[in-house]
Amino acid sequence: MRAAVALERDGSADVILEILERLWETKRQSIALVEAWRAMTTDAEIRAGLATHLVDERRHFRILSDEIKRRGGRPRPLEYLLRRPFALALAQPKDVYRLSIFYRGIKAFTFQRCGHLIPVVDRPLACSLEQIAREEERHIRWAEIRLARLHDAQEKRRCSALVDQVESALDTVWSKPWRRLTAIGLRRAS
Repeated sequence: MRAAVALERDGSADVILEILERLWETKRQSIALVEAWRAMTTDAEIRAGLATHLVDERRHFRILSDEIKRRGGRPRPLEYLLRRPFALALAQPKDVYRLSIFYRGIKAFTFQRCGHLIPVVDRPLACSLEQIAREEERHIRWAEIRLARLHDAQEKRRCSALVDQVESALDTVWSKPWRRLTAIGLRRAS
């Protein structure tokens, strides 16, 4: 916990706020994607799962919104940052592609970012991020069960290519604040 306090004191609160804003925007766009997807899917099992996930996404959105406000920020849409991965998911003609993009791409990326952030933030935020990460992991497992039914090699290759595109887009969006966070940690270590 001392690392988190030191991180907050050395001026890195701004970068943590910037990262939280990206997480908040991810949740905001996830809600829109899941709502649209639920309306277009014909698979009752997927529709039911998405309804459950939507409840969690809305709760994550509120948690992150409260945390941004607690840190003196104001949640504001940053859709231009994350438009590409979410548009790619929504444009897919099949649920299997949306499952791959959203759960193996966007949610897996969010899960990883929460995991990297937990050790360097204060305890209340760490607890919130742990809750979000646990629920993201549960959502990913749910999607993996559905994706395991995929037997078509061509669809598997297409899913992998789509996930690669999403990861690349997300890396671009997240790289600047993560470099700043890493640089702050390296300065403190030296």
